[in-house]
Amino acid sequence: MTQIKPIFERLPPLLVLVLYVIAVSIGTFSGGLWGGLGIGGGLLLFALTWGIDGRRPQIDGTLFRLGLVFLATIALLNLHAEYPALSWIIFSREVTIVVPLCLLFSPAVQARLRHPRLFPVVIFAAVISAFALGLEFLFDAPLLHIVKGLNAAATEYNRGISYLVIFAFPLLAYLWRAGKRWEAAFVTLLILFPASLTESRTTKLAFLLGLATAVAAMVLPRVTKHGLTAILFALITFPFAVMAMFLRYPNWYAHLPQSWQHRVEIWDYMSYRIIDRPFLGWGFGSSKMMTYQQPHGDMYQWVKASAGHPHNAVLQMWVELGVAGLALGLCFAFLMLRRAALLPRDIAPFAYGAWVAALCTSLVAYSFWDDSLFALFALTGLAFALLAREKKV
Repeated sequence: MTQIKPIFERLPPLLVLVLYVIAVSIGTFSGGLWGGLGIGGGLLLFALTWGIDGRRPQIDGTLFRLGLVFLATIALLNLHAEYPALSWIIFSREVTIVVPLCLLFSPAVQARLRHPRLFPVVIFAAVISAFALGLEFLFDAPLLHIVKGLNAAATEYNRGISYLVIFAFPLLAYLWRAGKRWEAAFVTLLILFPASLTESRTTKLAFLLGLATAVAAMVLPRVTKHGLTAILFALITFPFAVMAMFLRYPNWYAHLPQSWQHRVEIWDYMSYRIIDRPFLGWGFGSSKMMTYQQPHGDMYQWVKASAGHPHNAVLQMWVELGVAGLALGLCFAFLMLRRAALLPRDIAPFAYGAWVAALCTSLVAYSFWDDSLFALFALTGLAFALLAREKKV
């Protein structure tokens, strides 16, 4: 048994290396893969650590308690849900997402994940994948057409590239800490290659704002932290700002790209659904059931049916879970911002950048309850945690 144990001790660092390499390679082309990697990785790493240590690993109490409060709040609000069957189905799925991802932040698990080549190998895989995806965009997605047919659109790559630009920040932090400034610039340019060619304006905006935030945090760390905190709490006004813009400032709306005009119309009618039920919400997962006709349905150019989700985390939490959901979402974002601030000074600016890029993506793009999005947040946070454990090169 004593001879077998060293073999098992090598498995967690090898597993996390393989997990990250798959995420930044295949996951760059198929973003939905991140969900299975994060959830499966959390369960496997926790189980391996438990087996090696012979006792249950201690969990991250703060994060786990927040997760439990989140799930308990959803369960209570589901009793008031407009569509209870739908809400309970999505709730049960969310349990299988939140709990395994929280396991990744067990100190005992993280202590067993050190691999001397983790970041260099993952950076190499990310660079190759970014370059390959850039070529795929440049030559009108030949690989996608071979795999999924000639009618497949390059927008199928949007999720993968948007996830890569967020996960790029811990990789850049590693290079910066190692004093490899030119290498960091090279990796940034290589990721900009596919990011500049994707049709997803959200991806472009998230990466550029994240980079700008990282630079600002290097120069003015305290001001940057306070500024991001202020922006976070200012998001409470987002629904009212959207309603005002749609009615009072049509010229602003008219100058937006077509896809963003569509977003504004979705945000407009979702904001009015908040007004209908501001305190308890409509129920978990119910945003896709919201009617778009009232009050401005006849004015919309692009919304002709109820959207699958609001394309905005603030609206989704508030519409579905009321004030309690909004408060929990803000608490989670503030906790992540605080943890970014507590990282070593040389990598904290990049954590701020990742936080901003993730926030930007959450405010414009996907359903906030998506398993792959939650896994992206968890795996990015884990990468920063592992980097913080390493000694300065």
